[in-house]
Amino acid sequence: MARTLERLGRLCVRRRRAVFELWVLLMLGAGVLGVTQGGMFVQQSSLPGTETQRAIDTLRQDFPAMTGPTATVVFHSTADASPGDWRVALTVGKAIENLTALDRVAFAENPYIQGMGGMKSHDAVVIRVNLKGTMGDVSAADLDRFDEAVEPARMAGLDVKFGGIVAMILNQPKGGPQEGVGIMLAMLVLLLAFGSFLAAGIPILVSLCGMVVAYSVIHFAASAVEVHPTAPMVAAMLGIGAGIDYALFIVTRYRQQLADGDDVETAVGRAMAHSGHAVVFAGGTVVFAICGLFLSGISFIGRIGLASALSVGLMVLGALTLLPAILGALGTRIDRYKLPRVRPDRSSTRWMTWGRHVDRNAWPYAIVATLVLLALSVPTLSLRFGVMADSISSPKTDSRQAYDIVAKEFGAGHYSPFVIVAQGAG
Repeated sequence: MARTLERLGRLCVRRRRAVFELWVLLMLGAGVLGVTQGGMFVQQSSLPGTETQRAIDTLRQDFPAMTGPTATVVFHSTADASPGDWRVALTVGKAIENLTALDRVAFAENPYIQGMGGMKSHDAVVIRVNLKGTMGDVSAADLDRFDEAVEPARMAGLDVKFGGIVAMILNQPKGGPQEGVGIMLAMLVLLLAFGSFLAAGIPILVSLCGMVVAYSVIHFAASAVEVHPTAPMVAAMLGIGAGIDYALFIVTRYRQQLADGDDVETAVGRAMAHSGHAVVFAGGTVVFAICGLFLSGISFIGRIGLASALSVGLMVLGALTLLPAILGALGTRIDRYKLPRVRPDRSSTRWMTWGRHVDRNAWPYAIVATLVLLALSVPTLSLRFGVMADSISSPKTDSRQAYDIVAKEFGAGHYSPFVIVAQGAG
């Protein structure tokens, strides 16, 4: 494999323009596909083998209108209007009629009609709406129609909040500041390691290019199958971390080969032969390990693993093709734009001295490190597992505000009541 990787590295150096063009086409193609044909990330609609799923299957057979995704609509009083006013109540009733008439709606509760469910008080009206199909069938256009349907209540002065699946899709998790902070911290570490802005930026660039393709493909896959909202976030965390790590292997070896007097093509080839070998095995191990999530038997968990494996696989591809081409283009200029007063060679000597010291005193350091790790892991003893729900959403979201209103007006348990399904003996 080492010989094959060396040849690949040399080829990417000689044909670096073609490599750049192929990666640009790959990113543009995947990006266009993700933007134009991408689906929405949704919660899983089935959990095979569970009691809940058996109840849903029974309902689907006998009461299909009750098995679709459920949205919660909360009409809440303001300083200008209250549902307790009969004139305002008429507008709420009109909004409920509008919701019921939508093609996507299978059933909508109506507290103004006996036996139609829903809850009402002087300050709030709460209804649940069952949608047709699955969560993957709900589109942004459907959500716009929901907004239009409740406009009469808004015009009357009421505050209308959406909870449940509708709010979850409206508030799709997007890349927040966490990924950016992580990249900045990684850049800082690379600067201290290399002492050069240019050398430190290369692993970041390669990982970002791979992540563009990975996210676009995951977004496109969401149009064909149900992809959990956490899938792109997990894929980004693992992918960016792995991409920086793998590129770091090769860049470090390449700089060493240049320092030993090799020309650019030879240095890239030898770096690929040695460090590229580690990248292939490390990446392959991670990919196969993450795909093991399919063994959980829960399809959405397996798809999160598949999305993460795709991300890591693309990082390996970038490290073995795009990175050698970049190194070939930069040549010996990789150490330009050095960071003042940072001497990586001296730092390496210090770390080597520290490593030898730890090696000579292995047992004491092993015991201390184990005790520290055990102390840090104590909070896991009180770890509580849960699911994504409106009650744990950000207080700024409509879904959390809808939950808080229901909890205040009717009690916390009224927001997510149990559904009991009983089958007759016949």
